[in-house]
Amino acid sequence: MNKDELIAKLDLQPLEGEGGLYSAIYRDELSNAIYFMVVSPDFSAWHRLPQAELWLHLSGDPLLLHTIENGQLVSNQLDQEGKTLSYQVPANTWMAAESLGSYSLLSCFLAPAFSTMELIGKDELISQFPNIANLPELFHE
Repeated sequence: MNKDELIAKLDLQPLEGEGGLYSAIYRDELSNAIYFMVVSPDFSAWHRLPQAELWLHLSGDPLLLHTIENGQLVSNQLDQEGKTLSYQVPANTWMAAESLGSYSLLSCFLAPAFSTMELIGKDELISQFPNIANLPELFHE
């Protein structure tokens, strides 16, 4: 299935603020899951959630998932060819993602269920982490 067929089949819609496309898989009071697609040149902008989030690569090109953990930039490549299909982002951790090709399709899982997301601007993130020289510029400003 190509990118456009996946977008139609999964009824993916733009995700305001963060970027990317998404649709709900399920949601209850305890947890939720979504399909999430990053289509280049778009990306998932720097944001954080109060819950831990599991990212699972499903298809398409590799995805580069960036997090800031313990004051350091961590970049994980999620794909079908390598050894890393998934990554769990700790709660309250800044994260951003970009496809390394034309598109990347993932599922994202949260427990407890999604409640809120905090976006951050470039100047504020840089002021919080001045020691990170190679911070990916993934901002929708």
